Amino acid sequence: MSFFFGFELKEFENLKAGFGEFRLRKISDLFQLSTGLIQSRYHNRVAESNLSVRFLSLGDFDYDENRIKNEDELNILNRLKLKSESQTSSKKTEIPFDKVLRSTDYIINMRGEPKGFSMVEALNIVHDLNYVLANQFYILRPNKDIPYSIPYLHRLLDLVVIPELKRVYYQKKDELKEKKRKDSSDKISFNSFTMSDLSEISFNILVDVADQEKIIDKLNQLKALKLEAIENEKTFNDSFMKFSIVNPN
Repeated sequence: MSFFFGFELKEFENLKAGFGEFRLRKISDLFQLSTGLIQSRYHNRVAESNLSVRFLSLGDFDYDENRIKNEDELNILNRLKLKSESQTSSKKTEIPFDKVLRSTDYIINMRGEPKGFSMVEALNIVHDLNYVLANQFYILRPNKDIPYSIPYLHRLLDLVVIPELKRVYYQKKDELKEKKRKDSSDKISFNSFTMSDLSEISFNILVDVADQEKIIDKLNQLKALKLEAIENEKTFNDSFMKFSIVNPN
């Protein structure tokens, strides 16, 4: 039988019993929700501070590696964007400071299949650069007055929230396919989900920060074992998801 640091893997099916109090929370209880900006309406600098920024769109992320693409890759993409935008002229304004991405932010694309991206590691890789998202993303920023482990919150979003948003997306996609089948005269485009869809998602969350950090410590230990721990990590993630999700099947 497989073991993980003294625990039988079957015990992870009852992992919830090993921790303290859980509370039911909505996304809107824990995060400030906002969207990115329409790039053509803004200068590439922040109001007051005059910091220069780089806009990021869907193509600027490597989701498999959980990273922002490197500067050479971004420079090529940016030249293409600037060429496209040169065809439009409009009065531009400076970027509000609160739109600059922070390491505590979690972002989700609103077009195509929803994918989440934690900025905890991504911004550490490319520090000293300021990034602003284009209007293809929702930004989840933890509320200041709620003490939570950021890696724990982001893991919850990965394992509980993103799968729910994918369910919403594919349901909408199927409905629109049926609509298009009945009326093929118009091309139908749609956002994957609405801010309301996102803000109303509920899950169980550990109250004690020490318990949250214990979860993440176990996960990091599994990751450190690399290939030897792939099955253990999957079991751990599955268990984490089961006791976090509301009304599991």
